[in-house]
Amino acid sequence: MRVFLCSFDGFLIAIPMDSVSSICIYNKVQHNEDNRNTYVSLPMLFNLQSEIRNSIVLKKPNANEDDSDGNKTILLSTRVEREEEIHDGEFFPIPKTLNKTLFSALFSGVLFVSQPVFLLNSDYFINKANKEASA
Repeated sequence: MRVFLCSFDGFLIAIPMDSVSSICIYNKVQHNEDNRNTYVSLPMLFNLQSEIRNSIVLKKPNANEDDSDGNKTILLSTRVEREEEIHDGEFFPIPKTLNKTLFSALFSGVLFVSQPVFLLNSDYFINKANKEASA
């Protein structure tokens, strides 16, 4: 699977390319509460002081769905370092001891190379955003 890799202190997050609609340079002007977008700051989620450099717009589950309603899920992240091919089988499942935590909902797998690479569960963010939008 092709992924975008975002670097954090001590680990990488792999975001599957097939779940990404677009990647943009982050501009604080984009953050407008009136547009009904759901913004998720990955550095803030991990209590990190990393600078946000990119916004990553996730695709809606139904690719035919109209994207013009301003109801998008946008991940705010550090700089997207690169894209890379990582085979699904290289990712190990998240340990069962973490199944009851938010961590296991956020990530669907982990790969250990020079530093851990966590595979983002983009469905979690999209489903969460859809629930908030319909509430």
